[in-house]
Amino acid sequence: MVRILRHHSRLKLRKTFNSKNLEEHTIRRILKKFNKDFFFFGDYRDVIQNGFKNYEEPCLNDEETKKFRKLFYKKLRVPKDKILFLKKPRIFFFKNFLDRTFPKGEMKKIVILRNGFSQVVSKDYWKNSPAEPKKQLLRRAHFWFRAMEYYFDNWHNDPETLCLRYESLCNNPERELRRICDFAEISFEEIREHIPEGLESRMDKWEKLNDDLKNEVEKIIGEMQKKLDKELPVQP
Repeated sequence: MVRILRHHSRLKLRKTFNSKNLEEHTIRRILKKFNKDFFFFGDYRDVIQNGFKNYEEPCLNDEETKKFRKLFYKKLRVPKDKILFLKKPRIFFFKNFLDRTFPKGEMKKIVILRNGFSQVVSKDYWKNSPAEPKKQLLRRAHFWFRAMEYYFDNWHNDPETLCLRYESLCNNPERELRRICDFAEISFEEIREHIPEGLESRMDKWEKLNDDLKNEVEKIIGEMQKKLDKELPVQP
């Protein structure tokens, strides 16, 4: 999606292929000027037990907010005729901070949600802990559950947030990208020629998982997956 949208003349994507975490590093450096930071989840243990209640968002006073905005727009500046386009998953957990920092209408958010079964096995991250891969897999399942709780509590009915399913984007990228352009109030025609007919929504890693592990993951995320499918069903 990002590769397609970067062709749009109205959007300026600060992310570069040489510095893939440019936005994250930049925003983190700005926050550190106010002795604030992103939070890091470690082994997910606290999130699994308590959700996100122990992870406080950055809280800046009015003067600090003005300084943050000034630095933000200076470091991530774009020409006046363009819209700054950021791909920042970690900001997903800073809704109150975003609402306080950017006035209504100044920032629009797009949240793309993938089914939990694919997400927990994505890129084999759970295998990066050779000593206890099963434990890591189940922790990822619990984290997905908690992240979805956060989504439903904070983003699901937010009027300045467009929520899409990853699987719908793969099934019909033209339709979903048209929705994104309409939401962002930019021309869809500029990117039409760059849109493939379809994208692959892979389930092979999940399907190859042994049945015992599948059953344990399903016990953790099953009900939340049903809620996601009901509230935001996949479109063919």
